[in-house]
Amino acid sequence: MTTFFTADQHFGHANILKYEADARRDERGDTFASVKHMDDALVEHWNAVVAPDDTVYALGDLRV
Repeated sequence: MTTFFTADQHFGHANILKYEADARRDERGDTFASVKHMDDALVEHWNAVVAPDDTVYALGDLRV
Protein backbone atom coordinates (compact mmCIF):
# COMPACT_ATOMS: atom_id res chain seq x y z
CA MET A 1 0.00 0.00 0.00
CA THR A 2 1.26 3.45 -0.98
CA THR A 3 0.21 6.88 0.24
CA PHE A 4 -0.06 9.71 -2.27
CA PHE A 5 -0.63 13.44 -1.84
CA THR A 6 -2.06 15.44 -4.72
CA ALA A 7 -3.78 18.71 -5.57
CA ASP A 8 -4.89 20.74 -8.56
CA GLN A 9 -5.62 17.95 -11.03
CA HIS A 10 -7.90 20.29 -13.00
CA PHE A 11 -10.47 17.67 -13.97
CA GLY A 12 -13.17 19.33 -16.07
CA HIS A 13 -11.31 22.63 -16.30
CA ALA A 14 -11.60 23.97 -19.84
CA ASN A 15 -9.48 27.08 -19.29
CA ILE A 16 -6.47 25.05 -18.20
CA LEU A 17 -6.22 23.84 -21.81
CA LYS A 18 -5.99 27.46 -22.92
CA TYR A 19 -3.59 28.74 -20.26
CA GLU A 20 -1.33 25.67 -19.95
CA ALA A 21 -1.53 24.17 -23.42
CA ASP A 22 2.21 23.45 -23.54
CA ALA A 23 2.08 21.50 -20.28
CA ARG A 24 -1.18 19.66 -21.03
CA ARG A 25 -0.42 17.04 -23.68
CA ASP A 26 -1.53 13.50 -24.39
CA GLU A 27 0.66 10.41 -24.62
CA ARG A 28 1.64 11.32 -28.21
CA GLY A 29 2.67 14.85 -27.20
CA ASP A 30 -0.35 16.50 -28.83
CA THR A 31 -2.34 19.16 -27.01
CA PHE A 32 -5.70 17.91 -25.81
CA ALA A 33 -8.55 18.47 -28.24
CA SER A 34 -11.17 18.68 -25.49
CA VAL A 35 -11.72 18.59 -21.74
CA LYS A 36 -13.01 15.02 -22.06
CA HIS A 37 -9.81 14.00 -23.84
CA MET A 38 -7.75 15.56 -21.01
CA ASP A 39 -9.93 14.05 -18.26
CA ASP A 40 -9.75 10.59 -19.84
CA ALA A 41 -5.94 10.83 -19.97
CA LEU A 42 -5.76 11.98 -16.33
CA VAL A 43 -7.91 9.04 -15.22
CA GLU A 44 -5.83 6.61 -17.30
CA HIS A 45 -2.57 7.88 -15.79
CA TRP A 46 -4.05 7.88 -12.28
CA ASN A 47 -5.24 4.27 -12.66
CA ALA A 48 -1.83 3.21 -13.97
CA VAL A 49 -0.19 4.45 -10.74
CA VAL A 50 -2.73 4.31 -7.92
CA ALA A 51 -3.79 0.84 -6.78
CA PRO A 52 -7.13 0.05 -5.11
CA ASP A 53 -5.51 -0.38 -1.68
CA ASP A 54 -3.51 2.88 -1.89
CA THR A 55 -4.43 6.01 0.08
CA VAL A 56 -4.73 9.33 -1.76
CA TYR A 57 -5.01 12.66 0.02
CA ALA A 58 -6.41 15.36 -2.27
CA LEU A 59 -5.20 18.59 -0.68
CA GLY A 60 -7.17 21.17 -2.56
CA ASP A 61 -8.84 22.70 -5.56
CA LEU A 62 -11.38 19.95 -6.07
CA ARG A 63 -14.12 20.71 -8.58
CA VAL A 64 -17.31 18.74 -8.29
